[in-house]
Amino acid sequence: TGPGVYAVSYTATVNEQASGSVANLVVGSGGDNPVCTVNCGVEIPVADPVVTYAKSADAAQVQVGDVIGYTLTATVADAPTNNVLTLTDTLGAGLDFTAVTDAGVFVCTPGNPLVCTLPAGTPVGVYSLSYTATVNAAATGSVANAVIGTGDDDPSCSGTCDTDTPVIAPDVSYAKTADTAGPVRVGDTVAFTLTTTIANSLITSDVVLLTDTLGTGLDFAAVTSPGLYSVDASGDPVVRFTLPAGTGPGVYAVSYTATVNEQ
Repeated sequence: TGPGVYAVSYTATVNEQASGSVANLVVGSGGDNPVCTVNCGVEIPVADPVVTYAKSADAAQVQVGDVIGYTLTATVADAPTNNVLTLTDTLGAGLDFTAVTDAGVFVCTPGNPLVCTLPAGTPVGVYSLSYTATVNAAATGSVANAVIGTGDDDPSCSGTCDTDTPVIAPDVSYAKTADTAGPVRVGDTVAFTLTTTIANSLITSDVVLLTDTLGTGLDFAAVTSPGLYSVDASGDPVVRFTLPAGTGPGVYAVSYTATVNEQ
């Protein structure tokens, strides 16, 4: 080959292992003892990683006892992580941590808060983990939680990083029974039981007030089993039984007796 300048071009793709910078070096060899003149080694900086995170829930509304599935997602772009990413997820009132169902490549410490880490050197990609929480008897209005990402790669929230799931309003029903179908005689004692059933969630701003009016021929005698109720018998023949605000889902009973009088 005669005197002149000869060039060759090629391409290379930056792969997922790139970090800090990518470099390569050309070495010439041959009997004519080729020498490097300038720029025979190239080093190109790699962009810093862009780390974002988000969160989602699988339920639109819940009631006490329901299990909600949550998914945390971390996205690594431009370059592998230089540092550990820590996701800290704190459950709000009305939620109990249940279990990590799929940690993916994260390492998690179960509990409230749930703390999960993504190691330094994690390649570009999208990484998810899933866990569940149970709606407990303290849930009212809505149940909420939030995830916060920390680390020297300056992670930021992308999209939704907290959830607020409505709790179905309480459903309250009541019933009454007597311990006898009769007939009864003057002087007999009849036992009555009032039952309140609360479903979905606890009662909040209002109490449950059951007003029981004894008919002609009955005298209020005594409360035999108040349960959680407070009792006001001062208005005999009207007796008031009250369940307080904050009473959770369940079945609540109060029993009392009345005496058959001469009327």
